[in-house]
Amino acid sequence: MEDQGKRLILAVVAAIGIFLLWQVLFPAKQEEPPKAGSGSAAQVQPAQQNPVGAPTTPAAGSGSGSAAPAPSPEIAVHPRNAADEIAVDLAEYRATFSKWGGTLVSYQLKESRFATSAEHGELVEAAAQGGPAFGVNFANPSAVYIPQGAEWQGTRNGNVVTYVYSDDKLTVTKTFTLYPESYLVKLDVAVDAKPSAPGQPAPVLQEQLAVSVFGYQDPKQKPSSAGRVKREWSSACFVNGSVERQAIYEMKDVPH
Repeated sequence: MEDQGKRLILAVVAAIGIFLLWQVLFPAKQEEPPKAGSGSAAQVQPAQQNPVGAPTTPAAGSGSGSAAPAPSPEIAVHPRNAADEIAVDLAEYRATFSKWGGTLVSYQLKESRFATSAEHGELVEAAAQGGPAFGVNFANPSAVYIPQGAEWQGTRNGNVVTYVYSDDKLTVTKTFTLYPESYLVKLDVAVDAKPSAPGQPAPVLQEQLAVSVFGYQDPKQKPSSAGRVKREWSSACFVNGSVERQAIYEMKDVPH
């Protein structure tokens, strides 16, 4: 029995040795990852783009006729210039609009308590991150888009500011109405298709209106509380039968 056990152990050791030697002499071939553009196996992650104002066109050279998002047009950045703006200076606040996009670029409260706050009463703070407030365009897919940073024609009548954009297909009118006593800004948008040439059928444009307003809070800085309502982003979770709230600023120290 002992001789048989020894022979079995030697056989197992020899088999393992042969297996390891085989792996050294004839290693398994490593599969190379597919190269970009080498065929259907190539996976290309689409870039995240804002659908507003980004038309859909057939992919170049695709041949299949499938639609793919076209590159978003570059947003024209126009430095603020008083000649391009309409300012409505009220006792409660000062609202400033720009002809570039026909947008609200500043809404600054005038109460003295805001003088020492980090924002100095400014409520439009995300222009650098996303754009001014109340940008109007059409979501993807739509038949017609307004060029990013297009010039709008603006007029003012008291507390009403109107901006008009017009091209060969449509006219878009934005009417801002200010309500000082309630600190509100009302926006009305009208879209009118241009008539066709004589003898031609009326145009049919399928449009999906989009109005953009951006917000931003620096996660590294604690928001000030100069106003009646503390302006900060927070999260809420329903835990054990109750709602637990936590400010975004405080969550930076929470372990992930």
